[in-house]
Amino acid sequence: ACLKHLRNTECYDILTEEEARQGIEELEILIEAWLHDYKKSIGEHAHKIIQQHMIANAASPFGQFYALFKIHKGIKDGAWPTRPVCSDVTSLAHGL
Repeated sequence: ACLKHLRNTECYDILTEEEARQGIEELEILIEAWLHDYKKSIGEHAHKIIQQHMIANAASPFGQFYALFKIHKGIKDGAWPTRPVCSDVTSLAHGL
């Protein structure tokens, strides 16, 4: 079910692992710069939480993609329709 959604090139781009890792590195730089610029505005507690999430999710910094079945729609063309979900719960940016 997930591949059906991911193959939709109008919504998703397929990245190489190198492109994805480069994107994460750029995101980390942006978040660190934002934290530096707005540390006083967001407060020490929020600053610390964001940094803790970044450290905790560094080993696996990407979000999770999965599909939910739309059981209320019923089976169509022999399969349950699905809704794609892009979760940031394990991502580098989750603390934001």
